[in-house]
Amino acid sequence: MAGKPKAGKTELLRVVEEGINREVGLRLRDARVMRNMRLEDLARATSTPPSSLSAMERGIVPIKVRELIILAETMGVPLAYFFEGLGKAVMRRPVTYADGMEEGAAMSAAGDVGAALCKIKDVNIRKSLRAVVLAVAAGLLKLETGE
Repeated sequence: MAGKPKAGKTELLRVVEEGINREVGLRLRDARVMRNMRLEDLARATSTPPSSLSAMERGIVPIKVRELIILAETMGVPLAYFFEGLGKAVMRRPVTYADGMEEGAAMSAAGDVGAALCKIKDVNIRKSLRAVVLAVAAGLLKLETGE
């Protein structure tokens, strides 16, 4: 029987939930934008208030499974799209980077980069920049900073 989480695990659960909400929200926004749908169009098609969709896309509110199924079907996206690789995107060990930045700050910066990428209208440019960002994050590509 599952009981109340231990005090030390509560923070971890909160961080994981926030990470999942943020990642699924970004994927929701990406799917909508790649289909050239405005927020209002998706809201009308799913009978969901635009403000609720916006909050879901920003990861502020969790998306219920029933809502996600309706959104996926409306956009013609397989439900698996929202979950593929989710564990890798969210579950990482806490580390402090060589420059002293803690992972929490790095994850926040990554979220900011993801949000900025979603604002790029041209799908090909957005995909290319996302690939570069992921390659840098994975250590496969080094950027010269001029320092």
